[in-house]
Amino acid sequence: MKHSNSRIITGMLIVLAGVFLLLSNIGVVAFSDFIGTWWPLFVVAAGLVAFINNMRSWIFPLLIVAAGVLLQLDKLAVIEVNTWQVIWPIAIIAIGISITVDRFKGANTNNAGRHSITAFMGGSEEKNNSQDYKGGKISAILGGTSLDLRKAVIKKDAYIEVLAIMGGAEIFVPEGVVVEKSMTHILGGTEDKTNAPSSKNAPVLHLVGTLVMGGVEIKN
Repeated sequence: MKHSNSRIITGMLIVLAGVFLLLSNIGVVAFSDFIGTWWPLFVVAAGLVAFINNMRSWIFPLLIVAAGVLLQLDKLAVIEVNTWQVIWPIAIIAIGISITVDRFKGANTNNAGRHSITAFMGGSEEKNNSQDYKGGKISAILGGTSLDLRKAVIKKDAYIEVLAIMGGAEIFVPEGVVVEKSMTHILGGTEDKTNAPSSKNAPVLHLVGTLVMGGVEIKN
């Protein structure tokens, strides 16, 4: 449902951009002037789409929205401040909060079926051989992670929440598992190299999260 909502909002934004381009081409509005003043609204919209797509990871969507609002206020001369000098400290604070929350959650997870992995300015490699794998959380911030699930068993559904900021994650999944992706990409990407299972009742690994100048590679 959330993925459907994000697709609807993204589609509406594209339609709106097309309408403004059309009005500009026929001389009704000055599109270049409009974009020059109101382009931060697209940053706000990107943050809202990221939040709707994965409400559990609210920290960085909130950061994106805040950055868009500050940029818009700056464009409208409502505030007189170097916006970028404000945004970067907020980004650092958000990274710290994300790591803290990730560690707090990790202390309460069941190591047999769940995990919490964080790589900050470094690397992390882990294996999980649970016979009833449920999922977990991966955070790669200026670093890289590798999660090996090839000997794990997913009985029905498992969920992995991924946050990659100028970092990357490599995930090895068992054969015969369907990978469903619901990711928000901001100058990032997801590459799925897994083999499609033949069974209609195959277990499903759901990947959700946000990639900011980062990437995820999935393979068997």
